[in-house]
Amino acid sequence: MTQYLLPATLLAATILATPQDPSAEFQTHKSEFQKEQPQKNQTSKVPPAETQDLGGPATVERHLTVMGTELHLSFEGRDRAMALAASETALRELEATEDRLSTWRPNSELSRLNAAAPGFPFRLSPTLRKELTQAHRCWKQTRGSFDPTIGALLDAWGVRTGGREPSEAEQRKARQSSGMWAFHLSLSGSASRQLPGLRLDESAFGKGAGLDRMAEKLRDLHEEVTGFIDLGGQWLAVGPETPRTVSIAHPHRRQLPVVDLQLTSGSVATSGNSERGLAFGSLEGEGPRTSHILDPATGNPVPDFGSVTVVTASALEADCLSTGLYVMGPQRALGWAKGHPGVEVLVLEFRDEKLTARATSGLKGRLTVLVADLPLTFLP
Repeated sequence: MTQYLLPATLLAATILATPQDPSAEFQTHKSEFQKEQPQKNQTSKVPPAETQDLGGPATVERHLTVMGTELHLSFEGRDRAMALAASETALRELEATEDRLSTWRPNSELSRLNAAAPGFPFRLSPTLRKELTQAHRCWKQTRGSFDPTIGALLDAWGVRTGGREPSEAEQRKARQSSGMWAFHLSLSGSASRQLPGLRLDESAFGKGAGLDRMAEKLRDLHEEVTGFIDLGGQWLAVGPETPRTVSIAHPHRRQLPVVDLQLTSGSVATSGNSERGLAFGSLEGEGPRTSHILDPATGNPVPDFGSVTVVTASALEADCLSTGLYVMGPQRALGWAKGHPGVEVLVLEFRDEKLTARATSGLKGRLTVLVADLPLTFLP
């Protein structure tokens, strides 16, 4: 194996030229968009990879910090130049997604929409319109369990700052400033907020949107390339169907894989609390912890029952639905999935302090339990 360290579009990346190997094992757990991390300069420690040609099939792997989370991508091509070009295409598309959706950036398109006067029609780019239309569809499908307009509630509970418990008045005001019913998408390509405090938040659909945009561009420009992308714990298979193994983590111990899932196409997203619960009661974050996932209907954190993993063709829909189904709770989530072909669900749930696993029938033959004391059952 020959290893290269070179500058990348967003951060320095490690380039590995290896024979193709379709088997790999990975761990997944969903996290939210967070504040962007400062970039670090890194210099080449070996001659530039562009000057060396090993020939034959090659794998390019890149590990970066983007959107406040970790990105790991691995592409296989007929040669290193093809795989490297595909990785650059993916990175450019992800940067464009961040420019469009990150509400940490005041000049992003979504931030400007949030800042527009209530009732004012804000002209959307075709891409953002498509993404918000998909998010709106998920809101309707889940009957509001997924709702990207709860930015005011997220602020009230301090989700981005580690957690705080709002007063009743603060929570009531935030709920009155939230609701997808008060966000209008017009056929002419514009959108408007009907409430002054309503704010769309990208945390429950932004990663999925980025993955879908990368996949779309890769299909257009690099259809022969295969591989995978892991963006903050959400996975997407790239190119022709190639079996991959994605490991689903224990809901409370992120480093412990408990179930393997075989993925050949589409995306896998998991929602749960793990180490991301909110802490109350002390400046050091040592107080009681609660869920960082909020129920739009009540404005309260959702009870921590375990985790929900969603497998579907669209990464954006997997992202949205994993949050919405977690809000529903394990029983309603599995019942919902039975009525929606094309969506497969795995629920890890604590029952009498023991972890159990239940899954939709479409995951039969695709799941492998990794720990001896975890019962796995499938819906009929």
